[in-house]
Amino acid sequence: MTLNILSAKLIAFQLKHAQSGIIVPLRDIMYGLIYPAVLGTGLVLAVLRVTKEPTAYARFHDPALYVAFASGLFYTFSFTSQSEKQPDGSEIAYRRLAFLVDFSEVILMFSCFYYLGLLDDRVIDPRLSPAYGFILVDVAVIQPLWRLVAGVRVFDFWKWRLVVMAALLAGLFLGLSESSCFHPLFDAIVSSVVSCSIVYYVMSAPDFSGARQQGA
Repeated sequence: MTLNILSAKLIAFQLKHAQSGIIVPLRDIMYGLIYPAVLGTGLVLAVLRVTKEPTAYARFHDPALYVAFASGLFYTFSFTSQSEKQPDGSEIAYRRLAFLVDFSEVILMFSCFYYLGLLDDRVIDPRLSPAYGFILVDVAVIQPLWRLVAGVRVFDFWKWRLVVMAALLAGLFLGLSESSCFHPLFDAIVSSVVSCSIVYYVMSAPDFSGARQQGA
């Protein structure tokens, strides 16, 4: 009941303040240049890290690759958020606030790739706790904030968001340990939980489910 009341208040706030409409230059700069540039660079660097590992055994025991896979999938599908709609079915309110929130997400994405050691010209040990932490901040703060200012339902799939947050929080605390005895198995588990949750979230979205229905 409390969640329903809060959701109703957020929707009322959005209808009042998140005016429908898109500032096209801001959207094009973000989704046509900045966001795909940083995301694409991270994905390329992750592939290059695979080639730098001397053996298949080393690749399997490189936790950075597991976290990079989950984060890459998360940010790839986050890129599709511009296609979402407001509760009344109108276009999102992509204005200055939405652009600034997106820019904050880009900074978090770049920081995640940096702490995974993907930007280094040699294979270095990743700092997993900061990497997990940046994704956690994105899931827990940036994404809901973007949905709020863009006029999109904030609490859609909130249970799955909690699952992802719990997995990332566990990864953050385990990454603080100097012992690597749990890696890469734990990172593979976290990556699987995050990735499966993201896939479920995206495939349940109206645009994807509608596409499947049209193709059926």
